[in-house]
Formats: sequence, structure tokens, C-alpha cells
Amino acid sequence: MPQFVRGSDGRIYEIQDSGDGAGVFAIMIIAAMMAAYNAYLWLLSHYIFVGCITLFGFITWVGWVYHEHQQGESRNAIGKKISSFLLILVGFGLFINGWSRAGEVNTISEPVQQPAATVQPKAPKKTTVPPQPTKTNPNLSDNPNPTQANNIGEKSPTEIGYVKTEYGSPLRMRSFPSDTAKIVIMVKNGEAVTILEYAKEEAVVNGERGHWCKIKYGNNEGWAWGKFISKEK
Repeated sequence: MPQFVRGSDGRIYEIQDSGDGAGVFAIMIIAAMMAAYNAYLWLLSHYIFVGCITLFGFITWVGWVYHEHQQGESRNAIGKKISSFLLILVGFGLFINGWSRAGEVNTISEPVQQPAATVQPKAPKKTTVPPQPTKTNPNLSDNPNPTQANNIGEKSPTEIGYVKTEYGSPLRMRSFPSDTAKIVIMVKNGEAVTILEYAKEEAVVNGERGHWCKIKYGNNEGWAWGKFISKEK
């Protein structure tokens, strides 16, 4: 809406609103959101510092509440008590979140077990046996059933995959397809594994949908999250 002001000469002048105020306000809101997000990331990366401050604040808050309760002044500052306790809960939540994220990145807490070296048996010496004459039976066919012949020794082809984790950390091989299953071994990032099969049912791990993959590494077989198994080296 137009605005009117009275000048020094007594006349009334109309002031045109250029509309720049809304744009400046939007820029300020975006800058404030970016600053809050950067502060959130900084607090997550310094979760130990946040946890110590939160613990100290909680101890101070308990002493303050107890002191006012003894003095009979608890009703006068109930709003301050609630707001300060909410800040303590926020600090505690940041500490837990940062600690859990650090645990997901630092997965090299367990020793990496290398597969045991396999000893190749010596090939037996070949002995030549002279061919023996065979008796033919006209009632029997020399060729077996074609269907049976095709099924003899037929196996599903195996595939070679490569471990590619998100942060280059070792991959957990588990005893069965679940993120709570026992860890069999840790496979280094970039190692080649044999893909045996994929789980039929879809699962959700860390908010991502996918399938568990049964792999073989050395003499060990187990299940790993399929997102971290790539068929390209």
C-alpha cells in the first residue's frame, strides 16, 4: 500500500514502496537457515564437547531446582526451568546423534581376519590304461536321455563382486541376512568376493531398501549388504 508523509513545506507526498523489503527478508531467512544447518553439523562433529557441556548443564540445573525448592521460589521461575531443561534435552540428542554417526563411520574397531591360505594338492600322475573292448547290446541305446545328459554337472554360474563401502571402511560379513546378526569377518574395501546368491525378500538398512547378498571370501561364507557389493572393479 502507498504511504504518505508531510514535507517541510507542509505538502503531503506519496512514498512508493519498491518491494525490496520482502526480498531482503527472504535472503535473511535463507542465511539464518544455512547458519543453523552449519552449526548443527559442527555440533555433531564435536559431540564429545556437546556431551560434556550437557552433563555440566544438567548437574547445574538439578542444583538450581533443588535450591529454589528449598527457598520456596519454584513457582516464580517455572518457565525458565522448562526452557532450560529443553535445551539440555536438545544437547543430549545432539550427543547421541553424533555418537551414532561416528560409530557408523569408524567401523575398523574389530580386527580384520585374513582368509587362511589354501594349499593346492599336487596333481596325481596320469597313468595310461589300454582301452578295453566293450560289448554292445542291440536292445540298449548308446546315447543317454538328452535331458539327463544336460543336467549332469550343470551348475549355476558364480559371479565375482568387489567390496565398495561408502567411506572406504571394511565390510561386515554376517552369519545371516540381518544387521543384528553375528559378524563372521571384516572384508577390506576393494577386495574381490564370490557372489553366491541374493536374498529374495527386500530389507531396509539405515533407511535404504535393498537385498542382502550371500558372498564367499576365502574359506568364509556369509551375508553382506548388497549395496556395498559392486560387479565393477
